Amino acid sequence: MITLDTCLLVWLSLSPDRLTKNANKAIENNSLIMSDISLWEIAKISVEFDDSVNLDSADRIIAATSLVEDAPLVTADKNLIKAKIINTIW
Repeated sequence: MITLDTCLLVWLSLSPDRLTKNANKAIENNSLIMSDISLWEIAKISVEFDDSVNLDSADRIIAATSLVEDAPLVTADKNLIKAKIINTIW
């Protein structure tokens, strides 16, 4: 079993040619695990928000998920409702 860093998760999906032979061999021959924080890192870099979106990291990840998935966000959070970039339902 091996743990993949966030950059490896991204490269494995989008640019597998960036992986070394050693990394490819390890990935092919082992079970893969990742840290939950990698999902946070990927969400953070996936969408850029202006200052209208709450600075709370958790809220930004939730909002990014809503945007990336093109799914309205059901929330009572006034800051997220005010952010016109997010399609909210309340």
